[in-house]
Amino acid sequence: MLLGDLAHRGATLWPDRTAFAWDGRGRTYRELHERVLRWRRLLAGGGVRHGDRIALLTVNAPEAIEAAFAASLLGAVVVPLNVRLAPDEIRFQVADAAARHAIVHPTLADLARAGGLTELTCWTPGPGLERDLAAAPGTDAPRPAPDAPVIQLYTSGTTGRPKGCLLTNRGWAAATANAVQAFGLTGDDVLLGALPLFHVAGYGAALGHLAVGGTVVLPPIRRPGRCGRWWPSTAPPSRSSRPAPAARCAWSSAWPAPNAPPPCAPCATSASTTGASTGPPRRATSSPSPPWPTSWSAPARSGPSCCRSTWPTTARTAPARSASCCAAPA
Repeated sequence: MLLGDLAHRGATLWPDRTAFAWDGRGRTYRELHERVLRWRRLLAGGGVRHGDRIALLTVNAPEAIEAAFAASLLGAVVVPLNVRLAPDEIRFQVADAAARHAIVHPTLADLARAGGLTELTCWTPGPGLERDLAAAPGTDAPRPAPDAPVIQLYTSGTTGRPKGCLLTNRGWAAATANAVQAFGLTGDDVLLGALPLFHVAGYGAALGHLAVGGTVVLPPIRRPGRCGRWWPSTAPPSRSSRPAPAARCAWSSAWPAPNAPPPCAPCATSASTTGASTGPPRRATSSPSPPWPTSWSAPARSGPSCCRSTWPTTARTAPARSASCCAAPA
């Protein structure tokens, strides 16, 4: 399985569900899949080949995920760059990765110029990119193997120079399947995508929700402490039957908004460590089964004070849990 297959899976199973919501806009899984295919054609037409590195300097925007999905279909590797790096640090990582192409968000144009990214073959989200995506010619590039690397993330370099860590399609697929099981993610989940997409946690959180038909809400660029003020304007427009997005905070890392309620209390009850665990009903059996084990069942939640945590995904029963992150109120 390749990362880009998640877009095809979503378009097949939940074409009209909202995959991304940002700045008052929404993008369905059908639209996501179509854009990934266009990105694939655009990258190939721009000279991206199997094994090539694509530097990615962007805020949290749909293009950050779409480009990675498209790169996976070509066997190329995206190199997400920390937007807080100094220009010389960006130059080092770009040179170390031997990147010849770049995708730069317009709000980071000055940093990209100082870091040498504009010297590469470069794409910038905006009206011009949309025209290029629509006009991109077809390509017959062979499908890469699942073990091909797809993301090259750099370490912090606390004891020396940062080192590029290669993450494969197969590794991401396994991590995503584990996350779906461990957190009990479903298509009703809405992720506040506050974790940066230049970090493995940000990508992992988004992939887990996209794998089950959830929605990833990407916050506007604002200073910390303001996240709670924009929920009403960025709620997914086509999912009105869901709980309010603020009720879901699994895997979000937003700073608390002013006058926010205190963190949730420890779980009133814990799942039994013996016997079969109980949980909410499974999704309708008419939907095709996901490409990962489905024998595990999420423990039942107990009222608005129940909290989630992680547990071994290989066990058929869930051990007792302690409070670690908020779950949705009942």
